[in-house]
Amino acid sequence: MKKHDFGAWFLLCELLFLFAPGISAMAEETEPLFAFAAQAEEVRPGGSFAVTCTPARGDIGAFVLFADFDAEVIANAKAELPESVKSRHVYTAQQDGRFALVYTAKDGGALTEPFTLVFRTERGAEFDAVTVSFSVTDAANAVGQELIDTVQTTEKTFTYVKEPESSAALLSLIPPTGTLSPNFDPERFQYSLSVPFSVTSLVFDAQPAEDCSVRVNRKNLGAGGSTVDFEFAVTSESGETAVYTVAVTREKKPVTAVAGKTGTSSAAKGKDAASSEKPAESEVAEANAEEAPAETTVVTGEARDADLTQTEAEKNARAAQTDRLVTAAIVLLAVAFGFMLAVLWQRVSEKKGEKSGPRHGA
Repeated sequence: MKKHDFGAWFLLCELLFLFAPGISAMAEETEPLFAFAAQAEEVRPGGSFAVTCTPARGDIGAFVLFADFDAEVIANAKAELPESVKSRHVYTAQQDGRFALVYTAKDGGALTEPFTLVFRTERGAEFDAVTVSFSVTDAANAVGQELIDTVQTTEKTFTYVKEPESSAALLSLIPPTGTLSPNFDPERFQYSLSVPFSVTSLVFDAQPAEDCSVRVNRKNLGAGGSTVDFEFAVTSESGETAVYTVAVTREKKPVTAVAGKTGTSSAAKGKDAASSEKPAESEVAEANAEEAPAETTVVTGEARDADLTQTEAEKNARAAQTDRLVTAAIVLLAVAFGFMLAVLWQRVSEKKGEKSGPRHGA
């Protein structure tokens, strides 16, 4: 290697060193945005199966999700969304073996809760296994910055299971939120389920076996902390019956701290003492009133959280922009320094050549 090439090699090494952190940051940005988990790995023709989609980070403000499948095996797909997600901009559509979900948060918010995609197979479909391919694209945070630089794809495969031997049975039973315990099996008839306090009613996806009908005894839940039984009565054409029971527990109302109050005043203590003398009927009425969802308070809290999230996102955006400007300045300085070093080295080499020339001539 010639000596005057030293400056060019030095410049190349400097650029690689400076851009190495940027390459590492890009690798971090391509981490999966969602974790896809199958609630059960088996599926029966005519039954449904579910996949839970959990955000892997807390700043997802918008994204597009595609689920691709064999239209001859899967008849229908839908999204089961929590109440906080329903209040935002969500669009879903299905056509020719593809289900699409487009999400955009309101007021600078972000998606933090998991949601569920439910797929129902065709009755009489013949398959050994069914595969669904999930693709996430066009993801951004609350201020519009891209979160991924490529389409992220994940596949889930579900194996075929024969229909139950009993003529009166369910092929699948999927709650709109949470997961049954234990996992559903047509030959098992008792289950339990826990849901957040914000959930006041449930509509299960219950798929009966062929030539069967199913009826459920209720839709609404009880007060916070209570447990109610959802009973699914399945009846076949021959008159055979089976009942599946899900004991659903609604969690207690979460305790919310009041801003600006760190202690208990004497007036509050006096009120508590007086309330302890109230009859049992009054205590029950107050408990029911406290457990009723306070919609105005929830909305105000979400708006405050959205403002805080947006402020934090703006700070992160400004910090990222500053980092890019600093990196660009360092790169320019490195380029200038490398160029000057290369020129200086070339001039020194030329002077050495001039001095050595006459000696060779003599």
